[in-house]
Amino acid sequence: MTVEAAIVLPLFLFAMINLLSLILMFRDYSAQEGRLHQLGRELSLLAFGQEGGEADIRLEKITQSRPIVPIAAFPSALLVNGCVMHKWNGYDLREGAGGGGQTQEELVFITESGSAWHRDRACVYLNPSVRMLAKEQAENERNSSGQRYTACDVCGGNSAIVYVTANGQRYHSTVTCSGLKRTINCVPLSEAVSSGRHACPRCGG
Repeated sequence: MTVEAAIVLPLFLFAMINLLSLILMFRDYSAQEGRLHQLGRELSLLAFGQEGGEADIRLEKITQSRPIVPIAAFPSALLVNGCVMHKWNGYDLREGAGGGGQTQEELVFITESGSAWHRDRACVYLNPSVRMLAKEQAENERNSSGQRYTACDVCGGNSAIVYVTANGQRYHSTVTCSGLKRTINCVPLSEAVSSGRHACPRCGG
């Protein structure tokens, strides 16, 4: 039994180290991919109004990942992240605007569950920056208002890795959760006000 243990134990430890290395590499890859997509989304909004050039923004980042303990099977690996974002070109609001020389009412942006209306489509409240955290870290983290994050009512926030925003109050299991996704509508200002919404403190003034 001693001889068998002397043979099996090193093989078991080798397999566990390999598995841990793969998990950490995948974590690094996912974190880089999330940051790259967030940067691509911000650049696509900043590209509004720029004429010429390609219609898409293409980002690529190559990083080298090394395991905590260098081993023969995984001495290092190149992680290649890519992102393609279409440049935001705004809304065409001319159709159906009405004629007869009447003054067109100002149009503003709202979300389905929000309580404010926005003049700026690129307002940070409409385009929150999503961060990825460990669940234990998110439970102890505070948002920009000093409030603690709690689990999302929609997705439950039960995963080991969760997603939060600076102005939000929930942590989410998936970045595609409806609590993170913002459906943005463009409506007349009078309609936004009549529905009980107030001006955004950042862009509504």
